[in-house]
Amino acid sequence: MAGSSNTTDTGALYFGSVNPTVTGQEVDNDSYIVTSNGTSTGSPISFWKFDEETFTWVQVPSGNPVTVVDNLDGTVTVNAGGVNIQAAQRPILEMPILARNLIDPSADYDDVWDASAGRMVRVLATRASQVAYRADGLNDTRVGDLGSVGSRIYAVFDHIHPILAITAPAAPILTVGGGALTITQSVISTITEEESVTFNFAVTCNIPIHTNTWQWINIPNIAGFKTPISSISGMYRQSGNPTGFVPAPAMINEFTFWTPNLLYIGGVTENQATIRHLRFSLKYVIS
Repeated sequence: MAGSSNTTDTGALYFGSVNPTVTGQEVDNDSYIVTSNGTSTGSPISFWKFDEETFTWVQVPSGNPVTVVDNLDGTVTVNAGGVNIQAAQRPILEMPILARNLIDPSADYDDVWDASAGRMVRVLATRASQVAYRADGLNDTRVGDLGSVGSRIYAVFDHIHPILAITAPAAPILTVGGGALTITQSVISTITEEESVTFNFAVTCNIPIHTNTWQWINIPNIAGFKTPISSISGMYRQSGNPTGFVPAPAMINEFTFWTPNLLYIGGVTENQATIRHLRFSLKYVIS
């Protein structure tokens, strides 16, 4: 017996070459048509309705031929005598393995339940992608994963992967963690991408004479993002010549990120006060 099941009161329509037998899957008002070849294309021989109260198939008497009209919307109209006309979902021929990558999205259809209309409808089928996603970002050459035929979650074959930048959170506020230095900070620029934001910092440090005391700055985290990734651009020492250091003015790197959240400047002991201008970037990736 070929056909499709339906859990609504409208019943489902089945075709076969012999009279129907109870399988236990029927619901009230299911219909069954015996045709010459067991499909909707054969000549109708008899028409049956399922009675849920007696749990039996009941043949519908008809003095007129049973006609079946195949509709474009995925249904068939069955006329069993002029007064007993029923619209039902077309029987579905199920494939053992549905090769979604072979579907023609311009000619093949899916039968789906339209809750707003209260009926089954046909919609153009989607095909599993077997080519890489096409990026649409400016000068972007990234590609996505191939579609998986064995999964119900995939992109359609002509999917364009959007390259959308996130909205930048508020810039982090740096604070002095140790020593007697004072800082003036500013964000030169902010760069957003799909999953991250980068803040380019300019920080001026006024560092007094100090002995056996490290000078450091705290780098904060941002809620919803991973710990920052730091990149040093450079440093300019405007004034001050501590013993052992290159004389000012000097373009030379004298600071380091000891951890993602700690920035150390200069030496543990410096016998002259200095003014240092730091340039670095902090990149925060969505967690």
